[in-house]
Amino acid sequence: WVGMAAVFLMLFLRLGMAERSHVFEYSILTMLINQALLERKQNGFKVMNPALLTFLIAFGIGLLDELIQLIIPYRVFDFYDIIFNGMVILTTILSVVFFNWLKKKFR
Repeated sequence: WVGMAAVFLMLFLRLGMAERSHVFEYSILTMLINQALLERKQNGFKVMNPALLTFLIAFGIGLLDELIQLIIPYRVFDFYDIIFNGMVILTTILSVVFFNWLKKKFR
């Protein structure tokens, strides 16, 4: 665990300010969407595969955010940001799923 934390910390420190803000924004967005979908599923709503649905919703929001930058003056559309946002979203979902699995396993 310490080794994984060290790797993530080193990666985070090497990122520029724009990428750091993307990490914060999209990881928080992803966790909130995922938590809302899990809550809905626990309350009896039919939610198939909350993790996949979370990815699709969060990635769609990120894609829309980048596409809007095409028409806003002084903003820059960057395909790299779309890829980076997707990686942040995927990493966050995998982390949430893993920690939920650990929580259930060691109850």
